[in-house]
Amino acid sequence: MDKTIIKKLHVIEKENNIRILFACESGSRSWGYSSQNSDYDIRLLYTHPMEWYLSIENQKDVMEWSVNQLDITGWDLKKALQLCLKSNPSLYEWLFSGVVYLEEASTVQTLRELVNTYYTLSTLFYHYFKMSKRNYLHFQQTNHKSIKSRLSILRPLLTCLFLMEKQQLPPVSIHSLVKETDPDINEIILSLIHKKKNSDHNLDESMDQKLTNFINQSFVQLEKYKPLSKQKKASFQAELDFLFLRTLKNEKEARSFINRNNDYNRLD
Repeated sequence: MDKTIIKKLHVIEKENNIRILFACESGSRSWGYSSQNSDYDIRLLYTHPMEWYLSIENQKDVMEWSVNQLDITGWDLKKALQLCLKSNPSLYEWLFSGVVYLEEASTVQTLRELVNTYYTLSTLFYHYFKMSKRNYLHFQQTNHKSIKSRLSILRPLLTCLFLMEKQQLPPVSIHSLVKETDPDINEIILSLIHKKKNSDHNLDESMDQKLTNFINQSFVQLEKYKPLSKQKKASFQAELDFLFLRTLKNEKEARSFINRNNDYNRLD
């Protein structure tokens, strides 16, 4: 499948006259609990030629494609950097995804370092806390209580617990998050993941009760937590501006882009 995805990315570059800087998985394949039938949720960061940014017209800065199992969404680099300044959670998940298809290291690695340095952890905490609460409310109101719906509560919940306890950027994969939990809960969540991957929808009632208790106790604990809001430094925007201009003007990366085209051609 990787070759199919990379070929599709090459077609997207050619047809849209863009340069893909980064392509990764987002969603269940990145989070660590995909099944055989899961779609490929591919996320891109890309640039246009320099002239595109000089137009006085507002330009479309998001692109989307859907092909069979491939669900592809891309952000123009300028949009991504604007969202980075606001500590956008989706961008963080993309950059730290465990499944990466393409990466121009000089830009993407610098961006990761800036996220590590400047991202406001309180923004991430409140995002995932609201997500987990919202998913739990929906779970309580529905009759069909699937393994997937339980995991959609647990992943953001575990992310919040990690942020509260570690005061650092959390891992994206649920396997890394679950290591921080009590061994009994760890075992139950790993069992859920195994069932999800194998399309097994049965869950022992006692395990389900333990999980419910853990979720409710965690919410009580997290409700009391008041994360500090880190003051954003003026240098953050300056560094993002510099990264943006460097990426657009970097001849070495442009040459890398040409060489990658040649590599793609060898796949044909």
